[in-house]
Amino acid sequence: MVDKFSVGAANRLFIGNFDNYENAIIGLLALDIKNFEISYNFDLGLTSLQKRNVLSHELSISYKICKNKCGCVD
Repeated sequence: MVDKFSVGAANRLFIGNFDNYENAIIGLLALDIKNFEISYNFDLGLTSLQKRNVLSHELSISYKICKNKCGCVD
């Protein structure tokens, strides 16, 4: 049923005078089922700016029009 399962992680790090930006650890889980991709992302804030909002979430559903890799529509 699931064509592909993906897991990923990243680190967002700002160096210098970026007072309005937040360092974070980012995670991703994604499932490809036929032409659909369902993904869940989260950001875990690491700075003092994130005292109230420590964790943010995102859920997305995408529909892929092209199946093949050349970019042509079937």
